[in-house]
Amino acid sequence: EAIEKLQEELLLQESAVSEQRDRVESLRKELQISGVDIAARTTQLDIENLRQLERSLIALKVDAIARKTRFERFSKVPLGERFRLVNSELIPDTNILNLMQAHMIADQNFTQLEGRLGEAHPDLVAASKNLQKISEQLANLLQGYEEALEISYIEAQARVSELEKQLESARIDQIYSAENKMRPFEEAVTRLQDEENLYKTLKITLRQREIDFQVPKHTIEILNEAVPARRPSKPNWVINLGLAIIMGSIIGLGSAFLFDFFDTSFRSIDDLERILQLPVMGVIKKDQPLVTADNFNTFEAEPYRVIQTNLNLSGNDKKSNVIIVQSAGPGEGKSSTLYNLASVMAFSGLKILVIDSDLYRPVQHKLMEAKRTPGLIDVLMGDKKPKSIIQHTKNPNLDVMPAGHSAHFNLSVIHVNLLIKILDELGSKYDKIFLDSPPIIGISDASILASVSDGVIIVIQHKRTTTSMSLRAQQILQNGEGNIYGVILNQVPEVGDEDYNYYTNNYSYYSSAGRQKESSSPFNTDNVVENEIETFEIEESDKKNFPSV
Repeated sequence: EAIEKLQEELLLQESAVSEQRDRVESLRKELQISGVDIAARTTQLDIENLRQLERSLIALKVDAIARKTRFERFSKVPLGERFRLVNSELIPDTNILNLMQAHMIADQNFTQLEGRLGEAHPDLVAASKNLQKISEQLANLLQGYEEALEISYIEAQARVSELEKQLESARIDQIYSAENKMRPFEEAVTRLQDEENLYKTLKITLRQREIDFQVPKHTIEILNEAVPARRPSKPNWVINLGLAIIMGSIIGLGSAFLFDFFDTSFRSIDDLERILQLPVMGVIKKDQPLVTADNFNTFEAEPYRVIQTNLNLSGNDKKSNVIIVQSAGPGEGKSSTLYNLASVMAFSGLKILVIDSDLYRPVQHKLMEAKRTPGLIDVLMGDKKPKSIIQHTKNPNLDVMPAGHSAHFNLSVIHVNLLIKILDELGSKYDKIFLDSPPIIGISDASILASVSDGVIIVIQHKRTTTSMSLRAQQILQNGEGNIYGVILNQVPEVGDEDYNYYTNNYSYYSSAGRQKESSSPFNTDNVVENEIETFEIEESDKKNFPSV
């Protein structure tokens, strides 16, 4: 019934719209306004004319305000300060701009002549008169420019007043025309629009009701009821832990493989000798303490005694008096290695001199508790003699020549002959002379020091120095004709490769603690050698065939 009622109302409204449309068309013919749009309230021509006049009036008002502001601001500026305003944007007068340019040139000419000539000089007097004349002309032009601004402002005001009168007249004509011609037509058009809007609303409402009537009333059907699961489906801890273990193992092994693959540092003595083709003179374990009188006879100083022995057995010791200890890069332990090696030799009875030739970052004076100045720099600069700067240490056979102090000093080729002379002078008084050097790569002093020494010992830190850096350092020394005795592997961990364990375990085995342990065994002291040999054979044999000892 509601749908049928809406259909009846829709038919009635359609008839009302048709009748009102006929009314509008009859008024159009009656008023002879067939060219006017039904949706329009007035003629487009009148509206456009009014809009054009209003836009013109606004533009003229803005222009008048701008001209007034320019005139008022310019008139308030004193005559003597108006020269500052002359530029192409504020005053677009070419005559004023050209005259201002001439004024600047005349002022510069007068200023130059005033500094060189007297007040009565003809050239200065002529320049002054020329500047005064140009200033007067420029002032007159600026006064005329002010009057032109005033006239321009008055003209703009007159145009605004005239256009306001025209706009007011057009508005009166438009209102009169609308009252006499367009008002009945506008009322009919408004009524037509209201009837059409009501017709559209009824039509939409009817369509919505028809759709609602056709839709089923019961749209929800229960197929089954939800039942909670007996156990949660997520997370599955068995699968997650299994995947975590597998993926963790894969990622860990892959990371270890990649780290090992891209690690180009030295990790074994075989790699060191194979790549550099140099003998390994010694292996020093990690965190090795400094050699002193207290620990000289302990196993802690044994690595340096091995280096001394290897140096003697190599044949270089017989002809070498000046030895330099170098490294490819900083922080590899060359200074502490040099100090310990020199201390071991000094405690063994040799007369040793350590020259701290690392002029950038010297440390030997700290290790030996000596003064930094005066030092080698003072000798090279000619301020001191070599004998006067040598300092004695707590070790009676160990002396040190510190580096000295200078913010900007580096070795060069001109110091080579002086270094050779100093080393020859001191060589007859010492069994060995050790030179502490800056890193080979990046510092030119290292090559110069290697050239004046008898031999070079290179210190390489375990798993730090890359093969490319070591090869580059070796190439630099060979190009400089440096004699390389061998290399020392420094900072080797106690738990590591079999080669490293062989050295470090033997040091510990023959230490004082190891000898004490052996002396406390229940065996007779007369059979110590036999027990050691027997124990060694049992340890190296198959443990299944021999009883434990």
